[in-house]
Amino acid sequence: MSKKSFKKLQNRLYRETKRRIQAEAAARFPVPIVRVESKVDTLKIKKLVQIRDPLFNEGYTDYVRREMAGQMADSLLKEGYIEFRSGEGRQLYDYIEVEARLKVVR
Repeated sequence: MSKKSFKKLQNRLYRETKRRIQAEAAARFPVPIVRVESKVDTLKIKKLVQIRDPLFNEGYTDYVRREMAGQMADSLLKEGYIEFRSGEGRQLYDYIEVEARLKVVR
């Protein structure tokens, strides 16, 4: 057997031994399966806008979008998705700091 062939066989043996040791170690300490599930709710608002309406123009569509955003905000507030906090101890002069938080999965 040539020296080159011997080295190839020796390296192959080392690799197989290493794989076997790693497999045995993994079998001794199995990795627990962790499943992360997030609940995603979808809030949806639909509105039909007539194109033949005399008020219909580019500004009217922006108005409808702002109105729908307001309805969405009211829905978020009613469903309890928005959390409000006020810092009573953080009074600066005649002001109280009020904070609104909204957790979003996107």
